[in-house]
Amino acid sequence: MVIRVINYSEKEVEARTVKSIRECTSYIGKGITWIDVKEPTPTVIHELGEYLNLHQLVVKELTKPHGRSHYEDFGEYLFIVVMIPRYDKQHVHVSRVSMIISKDYVLTIQHQPTHVFEPIVERLTTTGTRIRKMGTDYLLYVMIDSVVAQVFPILERLGDRIDRIEDELVVNPTTRTLERIHRLRRELLIIRRNVWPLREILYNMVETESPLIKEETIPYLRNSYGHVVDILDIVETQHETMGEMLDVYLSSVSNRMNEVIKMLTIIGTIFIPLTFITGIYGMNFN
Repeated sequence: MVIRVINYSEKEVEARTVKSIRECTSYIGKGITWIDVKEPTPTVIHELGEYLNLHQLVVKELTKPHGRSHYEDFGEYLFIVVMIPRYDKQHVHVSRVSMIISKDYVLTIQHQPTHVFEPIVERLTTTGTRIRKMGTDYLLYVMIDSVVAQVFPILERLGDRIDRIEDELVVNPTTRTLERIHRLRRELLIIRRNVWPLREILYNMVETESPLIKEETIPYLRNSYGHVVDILDIVETQHETMGEMLDVYLSSVSNRMNEVIKMLTIIGTIFIPLTFITGIYGMNFN
């Protein structure tokens, strides 16, 4: 388990790694505090719930390593769960990140550690950036936008795999090609299933009346909403392409089978009369 605390304001920023929940919560109130916890134990999560006065249902939800993306407004804080697609070893995997956003702090819990938030840390350490001048709602936007932005490279890699499968379909489709088509369709469904709720989350944040989401942050959230819609359109197009490729494969297999049947028919047409004549002259009569 790793607990990282980042305190920042427009003029200064300070990042540290702490060993206990009591220590990290002692920094809340000194500017904006970002508490990032990786691979926490249930005990640590319950301690966080007590120190931050979180609802029991939220604490219970924070202990779950898997689930579905969703958004809830608890008045004094917002509770958001985001499923992050990542590409590892030619396969799509999903990591869960839970977020608590209050006026003074942002809490992120990563059950499966990712590097998606590391560029945000670099932006925080740079003087004069917009993120240093804005509040916790803008930090939330940057986090969600980082999650959305990393989906596009995944779709590009899947697009390259689609191109290779198309070439294979034209040259020499095999049963391995069929396996690749089904695997790729399954990975596209994983992305769509985990990105689709982000559209609802961002829509609710844009339309919310919560004082935690300021008016100047709404255009940025709306921009991320547009990116999510673009991702879903690309996923839908690629999924339809995989369906068409499956039809092409089945047609190719059917054509090859017809060629084999045609060849067997020609061979049978040649040998059936010969077999008939041989059968007659092979009988025991003069």
